[in-house]
This record gives sequence, C-alpha cells and structure tokens, in this order.
Amino acid sequence: MKAHPIPSLIAFLALVPGLGCERTDADPSVPSPATAYDAPFRTDAQLTSELDTLCRSSLESARPLLVEFSAAWCSDCRRLHGMKQDPALADELDAWPRIVVNVGRFDRHRPLLAALGVESIAHWEVLAPTRCDVPIADWPSLARRTLEMSSGEARNLTPDDLARWLAAFRAGGSG
Repeated sequence: MKAHPIPSLIAFLALVPGLGCERTDADPSVPSPATAYDAPFRTDAQLTSELDTLCRSSLESARPLLVEFSAAWCSDCRRLHGMKQDPALADELDAWPRIVVNVGRFDRHRPLLAALGVESIAHWEVLAPTRCDVPIADWPSLARRTLEMSSGEARNLTPDDLARWLAAFRAGGSG
C-alpha cells in the first residue's frame, strides 16, 4: 500500500520555521506563540520559598507586594505581558516586590488559588504582609484585579491606567 503524501507534507510544514500558519492580522500587543512569554513552573516548595523572600523584601521596604497569576496559554496573560513592556508600566512594576505564578491549566498551586479565591487569569493580588511566618492567604489584601483584556472590563485599560492603579497602592493609597 502506497503512503499518502498529505500527512507527510503536513508534518514537513510543521517542522520548517516560517512555513506554518501565521496570522497577519494578529494584535501586536499579544506575543506570537514563538515569542510568547512563559512564566516559570515552580514546585509548591519553590513558590513558598520565593514568597517568603518577597515577604521579607516587602517588610524591609515597607511596600506591598504584587502576585501575578498567569499561564502561557492565556491570551489575556500574553496581552498583559505585552503591555508590561510599555515604559510607564515597566517602570512601575520595577518598583514592586513581585512574582508571577504560573498556574498551568489551573492544575498547579491549587491550594493557593483556592485560598485567595483566584478563579480567572490574568489576575493580580496586591498584598501587604505583616508577618512572613503565616500563609499568604493570611496576608492582608489591598486589592485584587482580574485583567480579562479580551472580553472583560479590562479591555479598555492602557499600560498607563495599570501603572497609575499600582502606584496608588505602592504609595499607600486605595487605588
């Protein structure tokens, strides 16, 4: 029996860079799959250790910290990642002790997601820990925001809007 050429051609095209299907109408603020960011996967122990370090940094600097819940597959997260390249938002984010938590397909860090009530991503939590020896769920929350850029209220947000929102909390305001 002779092999059919179509599956072979499809396999070949998938392996050759630049010959795959590419959208030419793609939103430039959303990284393409080839350049999409990927927040690192951490074990629960690694995440706990990094949160402890952030907590200590937050307490030493008397600043709140930012926890970003994200995943590489999430189009809102990728769009937000693109917005974070804007100078105003990048400068503001540089002033924060922060961490990006990769939730996978909501199959990673489930106890943390449940404790903070995170049901959608891209999601930001502004926390003001007072003690680092207690779980993150016990750290006072100053604000939380789900940034659904493609369908939700965040669709019209600009990087400047997000920078101002964060700056208000960093300065001790209420956003």
